[in-house]
Amino acid sequence: MQVLSNGRYKSVLHRAVTNNVHPRMSMAMFFGPNPETIIGPIHELTDEEHPPKYRNYRFSKFLEEIFNHKGTRRMVKEAFELPR
Repeated sequence: MQVLSNGRYKSVLHRAVTNNVHPRMSMAMFFGPNPETIIGPIHELTDEEHPPKYRNYRFSKFLEEIFNHKGTRRMVKEAFELPR
């Protein structure tokens, strides 16, 4: 969402909170576009005052970055940031 909104909406770190009253139940669900789909800032959210902060990339590259960052605290979106 942060890349699509060109930084207007911020990504957050995922965290799961447990309690000692109820057992925890987890369900994994995955959804994604076609691997060849191009992801990048929505054109209407960029202009001279708000230049793109992220480069366009294929969804397959996003998935590749997820696996490359496994076990690190680095956010995947950082791999697609444009230099300022």
